[in-house]
Amino acid sequence: MHVLRRWLFVVVVGALALPVMAQEPAEPQLVIPGLRANTIVESDLSEEVSARLFSFNGKEGDTVTLTMTAVNESVLDSFLVLLGPAGQVVAFNDDIRFSTLNAQIADAVLPVDGSYLVLATTFSGRQGTSSITEPQGFTLTFESSAEPAAADDTEISLLGSNLTFGVPFNGTITLQEPVYYFFFNGEAGDVIDLTLTSEDFDTLIYLFSGSTGERIAVDDDGGEFFNSALLDFELPETGRYIVFATQYGYESISPESDELGDGRFTILVTKKR
Repeated sequence: MHVLRRWLFVVVVGALALPVMAQEPAEPQLVIPGLRANTIVESDLSEEVSARLFSFNGKEGDTVTLTMTAVNESVLDSFLVLLGPAGQVVAFNDDIRFSTLNAQIADAVLPVDGSYLVLATTFSGRQGTSSITEPQGFTLTFESSAEPAAADDTEISLLGSNLTFGVPFNGTITLQEPVYYFFFNGEAGDVIDLTLTSEDFDTLIYLFSGSTGERIAVDDDGGEFFNSALLDFELPETGRYIVFATQYGYESISPESDELGDGRFTILVTKKR
């Protein structure tokens, strides 16, 4: 049984990520769409894809603004979360102001040098429920005080850990780093169970495609009590997968939080066939 803190750097080169491990075969490609400063990205959310990941590199003290805006007749209740290289929640936003459902993280100051993830979802989708029945378009505008390195031509590193089928991993999340990144390889058609259990907090788990940054599954209380479980889930493609292990309400965690806190957990991915 593994009992480890975060030890694996996942490196993306030209939007392809390879874990840095000596004397190991090359891993499948991991792709997280990159953001360039002062540009607009067009995308959408749907019943099948209720959240998307984007990435950029930044330096401590850089100031960034991210704006998620519904397009055309879209009625998205946009929600943005800015995550640091070790699972820090730097900032989040639901509505820019009372009169709009668009979201904006304004003038967020990056706490460390490194790679950052932007989670674009909806107010309900952040915790796993969603009312989207047809694709809803949005734009994501990224502004920065300094030109950060883009994912399509520069390395991006996330601090996380590999999962091995059938081997439980014990870890800890903290107020400072409430999201723990995990990675594993799978093949199209594999049927897996992915469970996250804790006696310390109400677990929440996200599963992302490693080739698109799309969230393909999410679970809050699918297991016993307040534990999370994705059961009999069929992987849609061969390649690398990204897992967020966290707790309900993670996006609003702060060092002063009196409701959420540090906690131990066990995560396990099992291939059933």
